[in-house]
Amino acid sequence: MPRPTNQATIARRLAEQNEQTLSQLIQQYKLTKGTVVSFDSTGTGVDVYKFGINPSSINISGGVDYTEHVAPGMFGGPQQYVKTQNINISFELFLATRRTLHPFASNEDNNDIPSIVQDIARIQSWFMPAINEYAADVDNLQFVSPPRLHLNYGPHSLPVRGKSWKLNETQHDKRLNAEIATMSVEFVSDFQTTSDVTNYVTAIGVRTRGIG
Repeated sequence: MPRPTNQATIARRLAEQNEQTLSQLIQQYKLTKGTVVSFDSTGTGVDVYKFGINPSSINISGGVDYTEHVAPGMFGGPQQYVKTQNINISFELFLATRRTLHPFASNEDNNDIPSIVQDIARIQSWFMPAINEYAADVDNLQFVSPPRLHLNYGPHSLPVRGKSWKLNETQHDKRLNAEIATMSVEFVSDFQTTSDVTNYVTAIGVRTRGIG
């Protein structure tokens, strides 16, 4: 005859099941943040910026360049493919300093909360080449390439370069440090090899690897 299970054992098993179910729900609904990874001139990652608040909208654009072969008297003419334009991606980053840790936070607690000034500086650095880091791309020291970045969100993971940014600070503390701001940023794709292109179009489902 099987030994009856006591109440403590039943409660423990129920607690384990509830914990497992909760863990699965957390993973299912866990928010994935977009990231921008910065690299030095040797291709080594030097910084990872994770979005505090994901953009509400993301604009992606691209195109194709053709040349027309025409002769006098022709209506139009055959078009020859020249190149695919770089992909442009733009969105707004929402930045904010949370002023309270809890309902009973003291001024000392609030002072320990970092402002968004450092975040703004990190984002601006994506668009400001450092000569000592990026002049090594070619032998000519007058050639300075922009910082290498890698943008990741959803199915998109692609090498990019910063193109433009615009900062709008809407709230400041008594020292005029920004507390709430939005930054409009625009990136352009920076595919170095055909493998970079293949990996990107495969990841987003445009093509199947090995076809076309």
